[in-house]
Amino acid sequence: MQKLYANPQNLQASAISSSIFENFVAPFEQQDVEQSETAELARRLQQIAGTQTPVAEQDLSQAPIEQNVATAPTISTQTAPLTRVSNLLPALRIQGLQLSPKVYDNRLFQLISTEALDATRSTFATLDIDQEVMGSVYEFLFRTPVDAENAFDEIRILANSFPNIDTNQTNQFGDRSFYINNLVKVGEVFLVVQKDNYVYAFGYKRDSHETFKTFFGVLF
Repeated sequence: MQKLYANPQNLQASAISSSIFENFVAPFEQQDVEQSETAELARRLQQIAGTQTPVAEQDLSQAPIEQNVATAPTISTQTAPLTRVSNLLPALRIQGLQLSPKVYDNRLFQLISTEALDATRSTFATLDIDQEVMGSVYEFLFRTPVDAENAFDEIRILANSFPNIDTNQTNQFGDRSFYINNLVKVGEVFLVVQKDNYVYAFGYKRDSHETFKTFFGVLF
């Protein structure tokens, strides 16, 4: 029987042919893999995008609006704070007298807390002559005259709660008014006046009382 042996030359040629085929096919297989991975990535991105709300459809009604320009608070009156007092200040006939607005710390006459009065606006200023304080002015604005009346009563009650202090309601000015008598500060006059939906308070030296009484007659 004749034995068949592979021809070495044929085996070498076959190996070369196989190598050439593999080298030819490999780039296409790699390209197919890359294209498959790219398609899979695109499919996942589409799925993710489908679960999110498009920007154009997002509800922005609750988004905060940034405002770079500061706006003044709304005031329920057509007059600025202490405008009436400022306009009529010449009626005091005190030369060089100026009205100087200050930051109000919710302490009337540096004693009575007014935080619970629920005023729409609270304003404080000093009466100065040559930078020397000779008096003080407070103005409280309320929504209604009834609210102002209640605040007037509350201030009087609070004033009476302090030792060495009593009040004397004379109703001499505005709709109603009372004096606060402080036995510690006998050289000063303290007056609270309610007019319409405002409550005013004044503090000044006792030796200027007659001048201020004339001014109150014009103011109220």
